[in-house]
This record gives sequence, structure tokens and C-alpha cells, in this order.
Amino acid sequence: MQPFLSPRPIQLSGPQAFYRASTYRMDVQRDFAHDGLLPPSYQFPLLPIDRKIIAVLKQIVLFPYQIFQWMVGCAILMSSTISKRTCKNFRLRVDLEGPWLYKRMTVKVEGKGIDVWIVGTEKTLANGRWMLFSNGNYELMERNGGWRRGVLEATAFNGLYYNYPYVGESEGTANQTTLTGVQDALMTLVEHPQGFGARQFVCIGNSLGGGVLGSALERHTFNPAIPSLMVKIQTFSSLEAVARALLRPLGWVIRVADWNLNSLNSSRRASFPEVVIQTARTPNPQVEDLMDDRVISPEASLAHAFLRNASSYPGKRIFGVENLHGQMSGNLCQRLNQAILEQMPLPGALLDGG
Repeated sequence: MQPFLSPRPIQLSGPQAFYRASTYRMDVQRDFAHDGLLPPSYQFPLLPIDRKIIAVLKQIVLFPYQIFQWMVGCAILMSSTISKRTCKNFRLRVDLEGPWLYKRMTVKVEGKGIDVWIVGTEKTLANGRWMLFSNGNYELMERNGGWRRGVLEATAFNGLYYNYPYVGESEGTANQTTLTGVQDALMTLVEHPQGFGARQFVCIGNSLGGGVLGSALERHTFNPAIPSLMVKIQTFSSLEAVARALLRPLGWVIRVADWNLNSLNSSRRASFPEVVIQTARTPNPQVEDLMDDRVISPEASLAHAFLRNASSYPGKRIFGVENLHGQMSGNLCQRLNQAILEQMPLPGALLDGG
């Protein structure tokens, strides 16, 4: 796992835990009201100087291509069009009266700050169960937190939310390389003993987030001592497949722009359990049971690739739900909770924070 620095590490347990401060509520209100990023709590190293120089030269030479890549990225990552003021307004509406505890922080990856939240309860923050959420293309970490908190509550996990580069207050440009790099770095942060020191780890990629997660898994090295589960919700085998199903030339655009996020390739060599939730007619679907979820066609879905080539992807669990794309409620959340708890039950010691 790649090393990182901790200039302002977050204390999650003990008398110095962030939520035990007498000023905790004022601190959260101040941080949520803050325009821009907070000082970094964790910082991953920059590229070596020779690789940095090469990267800068490539940016200069390939500037017209990068404009094209950026335009394609804005069409894909629609959350990048949401204003920072809107993100701040969502932050200011967060209910701080209930049991949920929040900590906003900044993680620097390749010199660019990423806006990140820790979400948990006093009962769970020391239990070592961590869940990293990767957003859909129009999701913000500040919005639609209800379904995420529902999953955290049902499974006694703690959540790490973040906004992709170029979304909200997160810095940097949005492309396949930056999105997967940030995902990889945050996975390292969760696992590393100098980070959050997870004892159990779940990654949830929703829609586009499934592609970000899948692409990051091609470069990430897991700690084999930490039980891990990868969950991909209503996602695609590749972004090119989705675009091609809409209009064939769009698949070429996605590939040329280097935006072809892939949820499938990393699964060929996966050493971790993997769950896919997809719209279908039955709870335990076969290929013919998969349905169009109004965004991803059955043929472009990751579930279709797994079911069609089941012998190449042993051990994958496919759950069918009635929910259309983006309907993060009801049956989908029940199946999600079920899938997580089957792999990672609720030991009493973990529930007690031990």
C-alpha cells in the first residue's frame, strides 16, 4: 500500500476522539460552513519530480485533447455542474441533533485536495468496520445521505463519503485517471493502520461509482488480513458498452477520450467477495431476468457479464431488485444490507466498539 503523511490525523476513539471535544458541535458547524477545503488531515505523496515534469509536458502537448477529454467528462460526471454554493447549502442542512457524528476533512492526492466526510456513531466509530461510498454521476456526498445512513445503521459500519475531483470543493480535473487514483488512495487510507486501521472493509460503488471502483481495483493492493467486500449497484461492465447501447458512435467517443471506466476486468483476478445488485424480474436472476433500469440496458450491465460467463467469475453474488436506476430505497437497500451482513455479521464485540 502506498504511504501517506498525516499532518492532522483524525482521532476516532479514546478521550481525544473528535466527537468528545466540548466544542464538537460548533466545530462541525464551522467546518460545514467553511468555503473551500479544510487543511489536509492526510496527504499522499506527489509524483517523483521526473514523472511530474513528464506529466506537465504531456499536458502542454496534449492541451487540445485534454479540452476534448474535459468536455466528455462534464457530460459523464454531471455532479461537476453543481455549484459550490449548492453543496454548501446541503452541508448546512445536515441534522446534527441525532446520533450521527460527522467530521469533514481534506485528503490530498497528487497535490489536489479531496473533500471527505467521516460519518458514524459513538457506538461504532471504534469498531473497525468501514464502508467507502463511490457516487453515481449526479450524486454528491452532501445530498441523499438517508440511504447511506440506513445501510450504516443496519450493518454497524462507519461511512467515508467523498466528492470526486472537480465536484463540489474537491480539486483537480475529472478523468478516469484522477477518479481511480483518488478511489485507490482512500481505500489505502481506510486499510492502513496509520489511517483508519479497518478490521472489516466494504466498498460500495453506485452506478458510475461501480466503474470507478472496478477500475481502481485493477491497481489497488489489498491487505489480505482485512476481510473485504466489493458491492456494485446498478452498474455497467464498461462505460463504453453503455454509450454504445445508446448510440454506437458514442462508444468510440468514450474510448478515445479515455473515459472507459470498467467494472469487469478487475473481477477476473479478484481475491475478494463481490456482490452486484441489478434491476431484474426475480431476486436471484438469470440472464433472461435482467431488465432495463432506464439508464443501463441489460446487455451493458455488469450483472449480464457475470451471468453470461459464470464459470469465469466464480463466487459472484447477483441480487435482483425491482428498483429503477437511482431509486435507492426499499427492496434495494434491504438486499444491500442482506448481502453485507451475510459476509460480515454483527459480532457483539464489534457492536460494543471492542
